[in-house]
Amino acid sequence: MASSPSVVPPERGTHAERFVSLDGLRGLAAVIVVLHHLSLTMPAVADVYLKPGARPPAMGSLYWWFTSGPAQVLVAGPEAVLVFFALSGFVVALPVLRSSRFDWVAYYPRRVVRLYLPIVASILLAIVWILVSHQDQRSASSLWVSSASTSSISWRGAFSATDVLFGSAPLNNPLWSLRWEVTFSLALPIFVVIALGVRKWWWALLIATVPLVFAGQLTGNGSFVYLPVFLIGTVLAVRVDDIRDWLSHPRVARWSGVGGAVVLVLSLALINLHWEIWGIRPDAKDLRVVTDSVVFIGAFGLVALAAFWRPAIRMLSTKAFRWLGRVSFSLYLVHVPIIVAIGSLIGRGHSTIVIPVSFLLALVVAELFSRFVELPAHRFARAVGRWAARVLADSKLGRP
Repeated sequence: MASSPSVVPPERGTHAERFVSLDGLRGLAAVIVVLHHLSLTMPAVADVYLKPGARPPAMGSLYWWFTSGPAQVLVAGPEAVLVFFALSGFVVALPVLRSSRFDWVAYYPRRVVRLYLPIVASILLAIVWILVSHQDQRSASSLWVSSASTSSISWRGAFSATDVLFGSAPLNNPLWSLRWEVTFSLALPIFVVIALGVRKWWWALLIATVPLVFAGQLTGNGSFVYLPVFLIGTVLAVRVDDIRDWLSHPRVARWSGVGGAVVLVLSLALINLHWEIWGIRPDAKDLRVVTDSVVFIGAFGLVALAAFWRPAIRMLSTKAFRWLGRVSFSLYLVHVPIIVAIGSLIGRGHSTIVIPVSFLLALVVAELFSRFVELPAHRFARAVGRWAARVLADSKLGRP
């Protein structure tokens, strides 16, 4: 489970302002996704997610802290994906809203190339990890590592993995979230029009989204669960100037520190709500479906704080967080095959070794992937966008 893109950084070279703090939030969310998957290399944690009828660990124990206690927010990978989606809704829509003549002809080929080149490269890299690790499900370090391991590679399966819209992602499971990133990117004009239409009634949209997500949870319809999260991020982009005007009011500014802290606590509580309820009432499945329908509000709150709350902006704009933001998409794409390979090589009973080795190796590979794959993909995507715009302009002028 667990992307961006949705961990996907915003387009470079656009004329819209860049919220550096949102890069930091993206980096932090990517690390949480990595920590989530690392925690699943521990058998007791993996069993909580994968074994039907799993019970909460004893209160106060180490596993309790990271499954139903306060520290669970540090490994809340599925919830961090919702943060990615809200972030994408904000940063991808902002250039459209800030430009009076947005170049849609350049946007579509640029965006598709920007997403797909790193995806294909990550699948090729995953194949390499599979080949060198000789994965054996029987000796994997946990139930999750076993389920994510594969002993054979089908080129048909590898090709299917590149089709994030209709294929499957057995070789690199975080790619499941890219389906929704690509869908949102293709339907961006629709999201922008809707967000502009409900600008004055954004709160009504937020309320209406809850039953929509609830219906998606009940029916297993991912479109209802995930696409509304992109929309609330787009609405936030529409309201940027209004929010800044409101925050500049003397009375609001006076209480912004306390207000932001309250929003932070509430947002983290919503992010962690599923597991808090599970720890208290593990058999209340219907109740957790209801609570899962409001988790996205916590993601919305965290993105708003990262964009507009000064303490969050200062922290997330530091050098360390900016670096994490720069490599976040690469880290998201490369980390699971590394964790599975290391978990397979080291074997069951050695998760305390798997975790630090995999984490450090994922950071190193993410930096290399960012430099030699993602950054060149940026440049090529921009060139393709410019070429597409030039071809259309020439055709209108009747040039050959």
